[in-house]
Amino acid sequence: MIKVTPQIQSYQGYKISDLDKAFKKVQDKEHWKNPISAVIKREDMAILRVAIPFYTGTPAFFYHYAGLTIVKADGYYQGPCN
Repeated sequence: MIKVTPQIQSYQGYKISDLDKAFKKVQDKEHWKNPISAVIKREDMAILRVAIPFYTGTPAFFYHYAGLTIVKADGYYQGPCN
């Protein structure tokens, strides 16, 4: 996982530790840099909208289908940071 220097305490109003927890819930289980596709709680959308780009450099896209909320992102390997 990414090591964040102690100087960075927050990003866009969220603590780095909270972004990390949110991202770990949706990251690919084989490698965090892979594309993201996960079913999430609707209340996690706001923090994931910040956490996913923070770690991958790619935007998060949310879909609502059959009562589920799904998040997808290209992931670090497909993004501009790679």
